[in-house]
Amino acid sequence: MYEVASRWMEKVAIAFDKSEDRSQRLFAEIEELRLLTPTETIDVLEVMCKDQHKIDVFMGLPESLKRTYVLRILNKSNVYRPPFSP
Repeated sequence: MYEVASRWMEKVAIAFDKSEDRSQRLFAEIEELRLLTPTETIDVLEVMCKDQHKIDVFMGLPESLKRTYVLRILNKSNVYRPPFSP
């Protein structure tokens, strides 16, 4: 029983490490686009990290389409942005 639990915990740890590494890669690639403000970057990352399919699509796109995909996600995210008032 201990061996089975140990193997299961090891698989969970590996999956978590891969997920964290993947999020870091995603952040680096989105930053590299130099397209968004810091707030927009966070918004896009939150939306994409909630849906691994979106990360898969983004990572599989050619560089020429990544900007369009990120902007599309940002536009569809409907994040509330209060108007700026000095």
